[in-house]
Amino acid sequence: MPPSSCAIAIIILSHFAASVCFGAKILFVPGTVNSHTMFFTRLAVDLAELGHVTTVLAPSSVRVPDFAADVGGRVPNFAYVAYPVAGSTPFLNSPEVSGRLIAMAMTSSPLQRMRMIGELNVDVVMHGEENCVRLLDNEHIMHQARHS
Repeated sequence: MPPSSCAIAIIILSHFAASVCFGAKILFVPGTVNSHTMFFTRLAVDLAELGHVTTVLAPSSVRVPDFAADVGGRVPNFAYVAYPVAGSTPFLNSPEVSGRLIAMAMTSSPLQRMRMIGELNVDVVMHGEENCVRLLDNEHIMHQARHS
């Protein structure tokens, strides 16, 4: 999956926030997928241990990585913040998507498979946009992100 424009903007902004003498303040906003949250949280913890100030802003539907909870006071410049989204399971990790992927794999028609992929892509984008809107409309979280 190509990187989202949010992720690219965060990388660019963190580059300009870096100072010659001090660590950077880096905000990670992983996609609504358990694996993305695991990867970006691990990266954030490792960078915080190197002296950077890192925050992971993750949807509430993803599983909080165990090592993020274990960091506690050990790495004071790391924060994990969950913002509320609909549902308790990320869409891409849902049984519905699993069923649709199996149906795609089982079809013998290339045209049917392409149609199914297109329909799934539309739903993935729709769910991603819903989560972005929920994040951007959350004044408390957005204030916290701007001033941390």
